Amino acid sequence: MKIGIYGGTFNPIHNTHVEIAQAAREQLDLDIVYFLVSGNPPHKDTAESISDMSRIAMVELAIKEYPYFKLDNREILRAGKSYSYLTLTEYHKEYSDDELFFIMGSDSLLNFKNWVNPDIISDYSTILVAPRIGDDIKVLERGIFECKNIFDGDFFIIDYKANSLSSSAFRKAISKGEKIDEGLNKQVLSYIYQHNLYSQYRYSYDDVKKLDNEMKKELKPSRYTHTIGVANMAYSLAIRWDYPEINAMLAGMLHDCAKCITDEKRLAICKKNNISISDIEAKYPHLLHGKVGAFFCKSKYDVFD
Repeated sequence: MKIGIYGGTFNPIHNTHVEIAQAAREQLDLDIVYFLVSGNPPHKDTAESISDMSRIAMVELAIKEYPYFKLDNREILRAGKSYSYLTLTEYHKEYSDDELFFIMGSDSLLNFKNWVNPDIISDYSTILVAPRIGDDIKVLERGIFECKNIFDGDFFIIDYKANSLSSSAFRKAISKGEKIDEGLNKQVLSYIYQHNLYSQYRYSYDDVKKLDNEMKKELKPSRYTHTIGVANMAYSLAIRWDYPEINAMLAGMLHDCAKCITDEKRLAICKKNNISISDIEAKYPHLLHGKVGAFFCKSKYDVFD
C-alpha cells in the first residue's frame, strides 16, 4: 500500500487541511491518509486553551465522510515531547512492506534540516510539501534541492491551489465573536461553539479559588457545602463530555450565588435593573435567584460567559 501521514496540531482542522490530503492522495495514488494529531511537539504550544481530546474530536468530524482518511492519535497518547522521527520509526515497523509518504507544510520543509533526526524521516518516507499562499515556488524548489543533497529519499511539491486559511485566523475570529461563513466543516464549527472553544471567556483555577472565598462569605454553611459538591460534579461531567473543565466548575460555584439573600432584596434588584418578573415569580420571589444570580455573575463577579 501507499500510506500518507499528515501531521498537525489541527487547532482547529479546517478545509485546507482536507484539501491538501485530497490532493496528495490523488496525485500520488495513496491508498490511505492518516491524520496524525500532534501531541506535544517541541516547536509549538498545542495547549492553546483546548484539550487534546477536542482536537481529536474535530478531526474525526472533518474526515468522517472520507473512507480513505483515518485518525491517528498515537502522539497524543505518547508521554513527553512528540518527535516525528519516532512516529515514522513506528510506521516503518508497522508497515514494513508498504510505501510511506509524509505530508508537511512549506514552512516545515524550509526548516526540515533543523528537525530532530530528519535523516530518519526522509529515509523512511517520501516527503510531500504543501505550498502556502504567497510562497515563492523557486524558494521551495531550492529547499527541496538542498534537502535532496543532504538526505536520502525523495521530496515533492503537492500541486494544489493554496489559499489563505489558517487555524490561527479561525481561533482569532471565533474569540472575537465574528461569524464564520466558510472554511470550516459545519460539524466542526458546531462542535467549537457547543464546547466553547477559543472563547475569550477562559478562566483558571485561581478564579475558582477566588469564588470559593466569595461563596464562603455569601452562602449559608449548608448551601456552601452543596455548592462545592455541584462545582466538583460539574468539573467531572465536563471531563466526561469534553467541555472546558474550569468553566464548568466556575458555573457550579456560581449557580446559587443569589440563593441566600432575602426575597425583598431579589425583588428590589430585579426592579432596579429592569429584570423581568413573572406573576409566579412575584408571588414566590425565591424563584428569582437564578435571574439575580446571572446578574450577579456580570455585575459582582466579572463573569460574562
